[in-house]
Amino acid sequence: MHHSIPTSATLMANAGRIPKVTVGIPVYNGERTLHAALDTLLEQSFTDFSILISDNGSTDKTSEICLRYAERDSRIRYIRQPVNLGAEKNFRFLLEQSQSEYFMWASADDHRSPDFIELNLAFLESNSDYIASISPCRFEDGEFNSIAMGDFSLTTSLEQRIKDYFTGWHANGRYCSLYRREALKTYPAFEKPFLGCDWAIVLSSVMHGKTNRHADGWVIFGAQGISKQQNIFRAYRHHWYELFLPFFRLSVFVYKLSRDFSARTRLQLLEIMLRLNFNAVKMQLERKFRTIRNRAPGLRK
Repeated sequence: MHHSIPTSATLMANAGRIPKVTVGIPVYNGERTLHAALDTLLEQSFTDFSILISDNGSTDKTSEICLRYAERDSRIRYIRQPVNLGAEKNFRFLLEQSQSEYFMWASADDHRSPDFIELNLAFLESNSDYIASISPCRFEDGEFNSIAMGDFSLTTSLEQRIKDYFTGWHANGRYCSLYRREALKTYPAFEKPFLGCDWAIVLSSVMHGKTNRHADGWVIFGAQGISKQQNIFRAYRHHWYELFLPFFRLSVFVYKLSRDFSARTRLQLLEIMLRLNFNAVKMQLERKFRTIRNRAPGLRK
C-alpha cells in the first residue's frame, strides 16, 4: 500500500493545531517491538503531543500495526517511505516534518516511564538555558550508568561541555532526549553516514545550551540497537584509513565545530579524538582475537 508523504502544512491542517511536543519514530521491520513502544508513549501522563512514524520501507507487518494505531488515536501520523532512505536520513526526515516547540526521537523498541515527557518538559519550561533533558537510560539487558550510557548532564561553559561530552567510552543516550526543536535546527546534513554521526548531531545542539539528566523517570533501549551491533565498525567504514581511524569523519567534524575555541581547547579535543580512535581500534582487535580464540580450541588453553 502506498501512502503519499504529506507536507508540514498538511500535518498542521490535519492536526488543527500544533502540539507542544512531537515524538518522531523511525522504524524498519519493527513488528516485534513496535506495539510496546507505542503503548508506552500513549500512556504518557502529558498528553499534548503527536507521534509521527516514518516507516522506512518495512517488509513485515509494521505498516498494519501503524495504521491500526493511527485509526485508534488521532495523535498518530503514519508515513510510509516509498524507498528505504537509510536510518540517518529517516531520523532527519522526522525532525524536518516536526513543527512543535519540543521534539524527541523514540526508537521502535524503546520504553519510557509514563511521566517521561511530563518531567523533562517541566524542567525545560523552567530552565531556559537548557536545550535538552532526559531521564536515566539503560539497555534492556544493562544497568543505569550515566557515563556508560552517555546521558549525564552537561552544565558547564561551552568549550568545557564539548570536552565533557566525550567522557569515557559511552553510548549516546542523550540523543533520545526531549529537545527544544530550535536547538536542532543546525542538524548537520551528512552526505554519507559515518561512525558517530549521531554524536555529531548532539554536539551541534550542545553548542546552543546545556543538557539535563533528570533524577526521575527512565528510558529503556532495546538490546538490538545499532550501537550494540558487532559489525558496527565495518558497517560505517567507507575508506581504508578508517581501519586505523574509525572516527576519522567525526574527528574532522569536531575540528570544524571547535574552530572558534581557544588553541588549548582545540589541542585537548584533538587528544580526545585520537584517544577515541585508538580505543575503537583496540576494541576491534580484541573482538577479532576473541573470535579467533573461540574458533581454535588450542588457543584457549
